[in-house]
Amino acid sequence: MREMEFLPAWYPRLARRKRMVVLQVYMSLLILLGLGVWMVQFHRNVAADRRRLTQLNGQLQDTQQVLHKLDELEKLDRQLRVQEEVVEKIGLHVEVTRMMNALDAAMSNDMSLLNLGLEVAEEQKQITAAPANLAALVSGGAVPVNRVLKVKVQGVAPTDVELANFLAKLGNNTLFEKVAMNYTRELSQNGHLMREFEISFSVNLNSNG
Repeated sequence: MREMEFLPAWYPRLARRKRMVVLQVYMSLLILLGLGVWMVQFHRNVAADRRRLTQLNGQLQDTQQVLHKLDELEKLDRQLRVQEEVVEKIGLHVEVTRMMNALDAAMSNDMSLLNLGLEVAEEQKQITAAPANLAALVSGGAVPVNRVLKVKVQGVAPTDVELANFLAKLGNNTLFEKVAMNYTRELSQNGHLMREFEISFSVNLNSNG
């Protein structure tokens, strides 16, 4: 038996169009939902970035404060180094003045100096096994140094007796260390025989004497 079709020809097309419209609506809703989720995540990321930026700004300010303090400490260190150098130079001048006064006191009226050589030498002290010394070295402390003024004196004396007395006075003076005669020889000047000599000794420049 043949079935009769009572639906008009345009009805199937309308049904398909309705299904297409419904499908488009669902797809649009999915797209809108995806955009909404993306926007929420985007705002969350922006908020997190702002918080991180605030933290970084705080850390930057702290770092700038630390750098400022380091700059101040560096300036203070340079000032202390300059003051230390000035003190060392003043101390050297004082010791040289004391040395010249002691030399003048030890010389007879007929003796005279021809040349005076000065050299400042620094030598590392021998470090003991004391806990304080070991702790200073472990913590990067400065190695203690001996500062010594090495002196060579050249001059002339009328006789060996005056030269011997001069040498003995230098040896008995606690300011001078390692007093030694380098050489002595005859010297004729304007028909007068004299003794030319060179004596070396050292002066301790350490503040503890």
